[in-house]
Amino acid sequence: MSATHSAIAAAGTRPAYGLRAADWPVDAGHITALWSANLAGLEGAAAEQKLQLGYLANPAGVGMATLLSAGSEAEPVGVIGLHPRTGAWGPHRVSMANLSDFAVQPKHRSLGPALQLVKAAVAQSQAGCQLVYGMPNRSSAAVMARAGLACIGRLQRHAKVLKMSAFLRNRMPAPLAVVLAPAAELVVTLADALRHLISTGALAARPADWHSPIIDELWERRPPELLLNERSGAMMRWRFTGSGRSAWSLATMHDRTGQAQGHFVWRLSQGAAEVADFYSVEPRALTLPLLLAMCAFLRRQGAASASVSLYAPPWLAAAMRDAGFTVRDDERKLYLAVNQIAMDDLPERWIVTVFDDDAD
Repeated sequence: MSATHSAIAAAGTRPAYGLRAADWPVDAGHITALWSANLAGLEGAAAEQKLQLGYLANPAGVGMATLLSAGSEAEPVGVIGLHPRTGAWGPHRVSMANLSDFAVQPKHRSLGPALQLVKAAVAQSQAGCQLVYGMPNRSSAAVMARAGLACIGRLQRHAKVLKMSAFLRNRMPAPLAVVLAPAAELVVTLADALRHLISTGALAARPADWHSPIIDELWERRPPELLLNERSGAMMRWRFTGSGRSAWSLATMHDRTGQAQGHFVWRLSQGAAEVADFYSVEPRALTLPLLLAMCAFLRRQGAASASVSLYAPPWLAAAMRDAGFTVRDDERKLYLAVNQIAMDDLPERWIVTVFDDDAD
C-alpha cells in the first residue's frame, strides 16, 4: 500500500474529495494508471496483468475497487482494491475480501483522503462480504486502525537453517568454516532426527503436479475448527500458477500408509527456500510432522535455509518453534473487519500465509 501520512504539499485550500465504486469497463484505465504511477512493481503491463488476474479472473468472483476524486481534477487521484476470497469455517461458507493495491497520488497523500478511501472500501464490501482483512505496510497501518479495523496480530517471518555449511561460510573465514562444517551439519541432522522421533504421525513429502486431484481431496477433508481461505485445486492454480505469478512448486505430504495428509507450496532462490503456504487436514496433530518432513524435502532439493511468513495463533507458533524455526522479522500487522461472524475466538482459528495475500 502506498498511502502515507505526509501533508499535502500543495498550498492553498484543501480540495473536496469524493468517493465511488469503480466500474471496471469505464475505470480500468484509471486504476492501472494509478497503480503504474504509485506502486513499485506494477508499472505498465504488470498493472494490466494484475487487473486481469487479480480482479477480473478471480475464481471467487469479480473484485471491487473504490476510487477517490479530488475537486475539479478530471482523473481519480486514489484507489483501493478488494480481492474476493471464499472461506470455509466448519460447514459454513464465508465470503471474504483482501484490501490491497492502495494507491494515492503524491499531493493527496494525507491521512484524511486515505482514511476516507479505506472506510469507503470497507463499507462497499459489507453488502457482500462477511470478513474484510488487510496486511498494510508500516506507512499505511495507522490508516487501517483509524478506519476502525481491528489488529489481531502480525505476519512474521519464521526461518530455519537447513545446511550449516552455507550458514558458516557467510559468518566466518572460509578455512574455519570448512573445518567446523561437518560437525555442525551432524548437529543439525541429529536435532531434526530427534524432533522426528518425538513427534507423532510422521509424514513424507513428494513433488506434485498443480492439477493433481489430491489438492481437491485434501480440501474436502479440511479441518472444521479453522477458518480457511479456499484451497481447492482451481484456487491454488489461480493463486500460484497464473500468468505473471512467480514460479512456485507444490509438494504433497503422505503418512506411512501413503494417504495424503497435506501439502505445501515453495520456491528456491540462491539456496534459500521460501514457503508460501502449508496446509494439513489435522493441523494441531500434523503441523509439526509436516514441518519436519517439509524441511527434509527442501534440504534434498538443495535448500540451505527455509522461511515462511504467516500469522500464527499460539498453538501454531509453538509448532514452528518445536520444528526449529525462529522468528526473524515482524513484518506486517493483520487487520480485519467482520460482519455476521463471531469475532471472539477468530484469532485462535485463523491462519494467514502468503497464499492469503495477492502479491508474491
